[in-house]
Amino acid sequence: MRNILKTLLISTLLLVPVTTALATPYAGAVDVLAICSDATAKTTDVCKEAATQQNNKTNPVIKALRITVSIMSFVIGLTAVIMLIIGAIGLSTSGGDPQKVSSARGTITYAIIGIVVAALAETLVAFVLNKI
Repeated sequence: MRNILKTLLISTLLLVPVTTALATPYAGAVDVLAICSDATAKTTDVCKEAATQQNNKTNPVIKALRITVSIMSFVIGLTAVIMLIIGAIGLSTSGGDPQKVSSARGTITYAIIGIVVAALAETLVAFVLNKI
């Protein structure tokens, strides 16, 4: 069971560069302010969105971080739920063997801890990004 947890942890950590690479196109800076200086262009959707972003102090890097955190939280949450299901199946098929019951309970405990840590991490990152 520890090998499965190690494999899932390593695969989750290896997804960080992938999610960063996927979020990078969203982090590109576009100079829409030069276009929006024209009086007729101020009514376009691009200029309205740029004004909204500037009002909210949202920059592309923060967007990329939010996307990356969302993807990682989804992957971690999905992994934890899968491990919770594996632990429940292990518990139900243990047949009263104390070693199997203990292993299954450990898997369920670590899965619940993983879900709580992922939720707290996403909350913390959202809090910090909103303060920036």
